[in-house]
Parts: sequence; structure tokens; C-alpha cells
Amino acid sequence: MIQYSKYKNFLNKIKYAIGSNLISLLVSVLTTLLIPKYLGNIEQYGYYRMYLFYASYVGLFHLGWCDGILLKDGGKKYEDLDKAKYSSQFWLLCLTETIIFFSIIIGTLLYSDNSNTKFISCLVASNLIVYIPTLMLSYFLQMTNRIREYALIISFNKFAHILIIIINFIIGTQKYELFVLGEFTSQLFGLGYACYICKDIISVKPIKLIEAVKHASKYIYIGSKLLFSNLASMLITGIVQWGVQLKWDVTTYGKISFTLSISNLVLTFINAIAIVLFPTLRRIERERLSYIYCKARNMLMIILFGCLVFYCPIRVVLSAWLPQYSESLKYMAFLFPVCVYAAKMTMLIQTYMNVLRLEKIIMKINILGMVIAVVTTVITVFLFENVTLAMVSIVINQIFRCIYAEHELSKHIQITVSKDILIEMLLTVVFVLSNGFVGEWYGAIIYLIFYLIFLFSKKRDVIEKNSCW
Repeated sequence: MIQYSKYKNFLNKIKYAIGSNLISLLVSVLTTLLIPKYLGNIEQYGYYRMYLFYASYVGLFHLGWCDGILLKDGGKKYEDLDKAKYSSQFWLLCLTETIIFFSIIIGTLLYSDNSNTKFISCLVASNLIVYIPTLMLSYFLQMTNRIREYALIISFNKFAHILIIIINFIIGTQKYELFVLGEFTSQLFGLGYACYICKDIISVKPIKLIEAVKHASKYIYIGSKLLFSNLASMLITGIVQWGVQLKWDVTTYGKISFTLSISNLVLTFINAIAIVLFPTLRRIERERLSYIYCKARNMLMIILFGCLVFYCPIRVVLSAWLPQYSESLKYMAFLFPVCVYAAKMTMLIQTYMNVLRLEKIIMKINILGMVIAVVTTVITVFLFENVTLAMVSIVINQIFRCIYAEHELSKHIQITVSKDILIEMLLTVVFVLSNGFVGEWYGAIIYLIFYLIFLFSKKRDVIEKNSCW
């Protein structure tokens, strides 16, 4: 009965997390499918995507602070928290981000001549004093497994964003600047609601400054490895995007970014589950981790490779909806497999490594992946000047990182996954060749046949207790 109660509680937390991410998915659909249709001008959409791209790196400016808190204190109960200590961390973080914010603003105004660059840089900098404090408050909730409250913050933020996007549609806005301002405004709503939920922490009198700085230093030291790891992870794809932006015009960048954003829609639900998994796994006996990993891995890969079956109908619908992007949609055949490996890395491998405190290994793997991304970008973008090869390099880099990371993890939880990895690589190659070169519905049928064979081969692994090869 106790076991059932724990299982039901875990499912409820996943339900809240996925519910909030459904709203995030709706926002992603609006920004990915409706805004480019509405703006019409690919250059305007290119600047909009450029803002979102640079804003995605804002989270790195907490310097590992928030990650350190999550890693060190993850699994605690909310009522047991030393609220004065966490209050001091929150206000000290706000002060730090304000200093960084003013530094970036002054630098931008002094050294940038392009009006679009100035606008985008200033708005990205403004996210420092809004998004990062929200992030820390969200981490307080995540590390104590208060997923419902965390989900409410996300939902409130995204509801505000949806409302602002709809208002822009109604008033006839066709400038990217107003959509960017709308995204930033929704972050303000998210911060306000996060402060309301965590008011019992931030309203407490902070501890002395010297003590607060000592605690902050420890958290930053612990979290810095994960910070550099996350930066390297983002740059595996980001470096290629930067290369495209430097080599070609903003219109080409907009097309490529559009295709990447379509591919990333799948990751929304995966991230939701990862948020719930971390504090839950921290409370589970180490002996059971390998069994849970094998079961979760098999189910996840079946679902993810199953999603690739819908590639062809999705491309047909998108080509009809956004004909100006139809040429760039051919890159989806190369980029869709990125979702499979990025999702496995985010939900399972990295979550498990965080639980086992293997931050150094994650950092080493991601930095190596970043170095390979630099080399492949130089070769594909600047030497061969081939966008298709650049997109293929993203897939290769993600596959390498995922396989290397899982190989390292398997040593610590004592499982063997080499046969699974080979089968999954084969299925990935079949998908890319059938959809990237055969194309149309013939390619879809070829991949479907191979997926059904894969599904049949996995039947025994899902049913049996020992579910890894």
C-alpha cells in the first residue's frame, strides 16, 4: 500500500510537470508555426529567433550557483529548509545579476552600432534580473520535490506569453521587436508569481553577508562543473548556429533556426519528466538505480523512435502551411534524430549522473563534444560552405556525446548497453537515409518497417525484469 502511494505520488508529479509543459508546447507552437506565418518576412523572423537563441544562454550567468544548490541540497523536504540561508542566497543572487546587467548594457551602448543588435543585447541582458531569480526560486521547489508549485510558475509565465502573442496578432503587429518585448514581459509575470509562492523564503531576514558569501562560494564551486558542462552541451549545437549566422545572412539563419525549433518541440515533455526524476532518484537506494534505468531506457527509446514515424506527415503539413520555409524543411530529416539522443541524454543519462554526483565526467564529455563541434563547423561551414553537411554534423556530435556518456554511466551502475546502442545507431542511419535521400512516403514506409522490427525485438526486454542486454 505504501509502495502504491509512492508510485501514485510520482505519477501525479509527472502529471503536473507535463501539464505545465503542455502550455510551454503551445507557446513553442505559436512561436514556431504561427509567428513566422504572421511576420511573413523571413528576416524579421530571423531576428526574433536570434533573440531567443541568445536568451537561451542567459541561464549560464548564475555562475553555477543554482545548480550547486540543486546538486547539494536536492532531496530535502521544503519544511526542513533553513529559510534565512536561502533568503540570503536569493537576494545576493539578485544583487550579482544587477551588476552584470548594468555592465552589459553599458558595453552594448558604447560599442554596438547596429540598432537590431543593440535592441536584442539590451533585452537579453534584462533577462538576467528577471529570469535568473525566477530560476533560483524554481530550483528551491524542484530540489524539495514540490513539482506542483514549480509547474504553476511555468504555467503562469506561459499563459502570460500566450496572451501577449494573441494581443500582438489582434493589433496587427508585424515587427519582431514587439514579440520580443512580449516574451520578456511574460518573464516578469513568472518572477512575480514565483516570489508569491516562495514568499515564506524571500521575506525571511537573511543571514549575515559574510556567511551568505561563504555559502554562495560553496554552491558556485559545486555547480560550476555542471555550469561549464551545460555551456559545452549548448555549444555543441550553438557553435554550428553561430557559424551559419557568420557565414550566411540572417534569412538563412532564420530558416535553419526554424528547422531546429521544430525538432526541439519533442524535448518539451522529456524535460518535464527529467525535472521529476532527479529529486525522486536521490531518495532511492543505489542498488535499484540500474533496474530503473534499464526499464526507463527501453520505454523512452521505443517512444522516441516511434515519434520519428510521423516525420513525413509533419513535413507535408508544414510545407503547405509555411511554403517560404519548405526548402529548409529538408534538413528536418537530418535533425529529427537529434531529439532522440538529446532526450536520452537530458532525461536519463545526465539525470543519473547528477544523482551519482558525476559532474566532472559530464563536463569532460560535453567539452569534448564542443571541441568536435568547433572542428566540424570549421570544416562544413567555412571550408566546404555546405549547410546540409553542417546539419549532419549536429546529429553526429549529439550521437557521439550520448554514446560516450552512456558508456561512462554504465560503468557506475553496472549495466551493458552496447548491443542496444548499435541497434539504435542502425535505426538512426535508416531514418536519415530513407527520409533524407529516398524521401517522400517511400522513405517513411522503409523506416516504419525497420521500426516495427525494432519494436518486436524490444518486446522481451520490456517484459523481463532484467531489461538491459
